[in-house]
Amino acid sequence: MLKLIPVILFVSLSISSAAQRIPMDANSRPPKNSASGKEGGKSTDKSKSATVQNGTNQYHDLLMMYLDGDLDKCLKKSLKTIEDEKTSKDPLPYVYAAMCYLDFWNDEEARKDYPEGLKDALKMAARYRKKDERNSQKQGLDYLEFWDGNKEFFAKLRQNTKAEAQKMLDEGKPAKAEGWYKLITAFDEGDYSSYYALYTLRSAAGDTAQANANYRAFKTSMEKVKDDLAYEPDDRLQLLKYAAMEHAKFLIRENRTPLAKETVDEIMAYLKKDAELSNFVQANNLR
Repeated sequence: MLKLIPVILFVSLSISSAAQRIPMDANSRPPKNSASGKEGGKSTDKSKSATVQNGTNQYHDLLMMYLDGDLDKCLKKSLKTIEDEKTSKDPLPYVYAAMCYLDFWNDEEARKDYPEGLKDALKMAARYRKKDERNSQKQGLDYLEFWDGNKEFFAKLRQNTKAEAQKMLDEGKPAKAEGWYKLITAFDEGDYSSYYALYTLRSAAGDTAQANANYRAFKTSMEKVKDDLAYEPDDRLQLLKYAAMEHAKFLIRENRTPLAKETVDEIMAYLKKDAELSNFVQANNLR
């Protein structure tokens, strides 16, 4: 049974105020080093990274509902806005809906009424992605207009999802874990760690064709950020590292130790002097 991550603080994203994760109305280009629709570039002031520019936000009513904690009303209005033909192509309502669903999921009482809250949040995030890509392309932008302003929320969504994937792995249900990772890549195609986790799981399942497809997706997304890994979100780096070690363990069990060494060497080339990977190399005689 694969177990990618023994203990990782995926669910504990610290956000100092609700205003830090409300959908942002973007009027300016993201930081110069930020890849299109990806999380990268130097850290910015957290208090400003996801705040709405009051007076320019088209969905001020949704903002106020969310800030007031009226999530039921915010969700209903978001869904109504999404269903309206005039506003169905706007990205932000999907983000508000996703946030409401995730908040319901993380509330013990509310989860009873929204047992699929996390999946619903992921589905809304995937729909947001498509809308933002389409609208940004029409404007001639080479980045996603609303991604950078809401990346703290997307990071929180990834973390919650990776935690659920880990639970499935702990319970011996790798196929269900794969389902969670796939849902991440549907809204965040820059999450190389989820592609690598899928590569690891498909390899263990003997599905060489799909494993290779996931590996190619990993390489494509990693190439875009490899020079700025110091600024990458911790959840991505941690999952990448542990997935690589689990893949190496699988290869060792299959008596393919030279390939296991190549696997770890590749990831160490990205993560440089990582103590945990170094200890893994020594413990498994992969030097």
